[in-house]
Amino acid sequence: MTRLRDITLDTAAKERRIVLDDPGAFEPQPGFPSYSYLANNHVAQAYNNYCGPATAKMTLGHQGYNLSQASLATRFGITPGNGGTSWDAMLRTLKAYTGGNYAGTFLAYSPSARDKAEYKAHLRIDIARYSDSIAGNVLEPKGSRIRLAGHPINQTIYHWVNIRGYKNSGNDSQVQDPATSVWPGVKANSPVPSDNLVIMMGGRGYQW
Repeated sequence: MTRLRDITLDTAAKERRIVLDDPGAFEPQPGFPSYSYLANNHVAQAYNNYCGPATAKMTLGHQGYNLSQASLATRFGITPGNGGTSWDAMLRTLKAYTGGNYAGTFLAYSPSARDKAEYKAHLRIDIARYSDSIAGNVLEPKGSRIRLAGHPINQTIYHWVNIRGYKNSGNDSQVQDPATSVWPGVKANSPVPSDNLVIMMGGRGYQW
């Protein structure tokens, strides 16, 4: 089980690697484009509980891997209709295929302004500088109006999504939602205000 201390150290280690490679990476600078997108490689989740395998397939697809949801589900220890993808299983898998390049950032249930700013910095760096997409772990409480397009408001939803781009200098994130096979109103790709996305990832986080 990954502890909060482990997640914090993991993120700090990746940030140190980035700064060593590019000392100005986290500074506001005109060198970052105002928008940047990786390939649209959306896949719908094969089963109601396969948002994790579908998200991992899209995330690793941007690294050149063509993995099946079935093989990823086996790695995650889930079967059709049984179990969900844990934080640990997702991060271990992303690290295993990318040589340890992925790190996890945990967010408090009520993310701060700093949390939002750091997410946008990570987003710009990953997408524009390194061509890495992000796996986002979303929590949408029942009744909350801040949720992904097409997600029903009358239930609490725990969900993985792929984040493959941004616009407005990171203020809007481009989300690939694998739940197109679960709810009819879900969009395969949609821009989501980054501040809202960070709120939805509160209490969970993202892997970048």
